[in-house]
Amino acid sequence: MRDSEGRQKFGHLETDEPFVGAKPIQEDMDRSVLRGCGVIAAALILVYASIAIPIMLQTPLLTKQELTRAVGIAATLSLLTGIGFTAKTGLSGLSGSIAGLIAGAVFVWLRLEGAAQPPAIEGAPKAEFGSFAAWAVPLAVFVPMGLVWYGVYKFNASMERRREDKP
Repeated sequence: MRDSEGRQKFGHLETDEPFVGAKPIQEDMDRSVLRGCGVIAAALILVYASIAIPIMLQTPLLTKQELTRAVGIAATLSLLTGIGFTAKTGLSGLSGSIAGLIAGAVFVWLRLEGAAQPPAIEGAPKAEFGSFAAWAVPLAVFVPMGLVWYGVYKFNASMERRREDKP
């Protein structure tokens, strides 16, 4: 509806007030915490998935070659995912990546421990690796990965401090 002078009357979205643009979103503590929690959850899920999916898809997991291929793919995917999250989002990305890494390492340990058990059926193929590999592989592969992510975080923090110190 228009008034006698041809202007729009006040309504839900119809107003004669000029539109000057949206107000910028104010950064506050709630938004910051919510974004950090979202990043932690996303990093955890993606790092865990990048570890668990290649290990799950490798069936049977009985030979050292199969183990090397599955762990190599999982380590490469999760390393790149964690570096991306840590470099882009800082401490929340590092925290989520390490949480996903811990969950993924436990998954690998359980999968390898199950594969290393003697077969229940007589004549079934036995794994080439023992239960030693069940804890040694996650320890040897995933602990250095967490240290790499921490190094990326510290490097980014030092570069940010240098940028702030420059006049």
